[in-house]
Amino acid sequence: MSGSITAPSLWLTALESRVFVERATMAIATPLRRLLPKGDGHHVIVLPGFTADDRSTRPLRGVLDDLGYRSYGWELGSNLGPTVAVLDGLAELLERVHSTAKGPV
Repeated sequence: MSGSITAPSLWLTALESRVFVERATMAIATPLRRLLPKGDGHHVIVLPGFTADDRSTRPLRGVLDDLGYRSYGWELGSNLGPTVAVLDGLAELLERVHSTAKGPV
């Protein structure tokens, strides 16, 4: 293993279009949410998929919040892979959320 990170193939990138089907499925499953176990207040950082941003994780974060967790978007724009800015930004976000949570994130 060379240790370098490369962008996903075009096929894997194209698979990200499944977000539209997943979003529709999530809306249909809304009544089932009441059957999910309640959270214990843990703070959760939700990372978007490749080329996506916090808008794509808003529905998931809403469900987590409704269940009793405290969710956060990653606040770093579109996910274009593990750039220096992303890695530094995630470290800063984790420190900030951990400081607020005073517990596991």
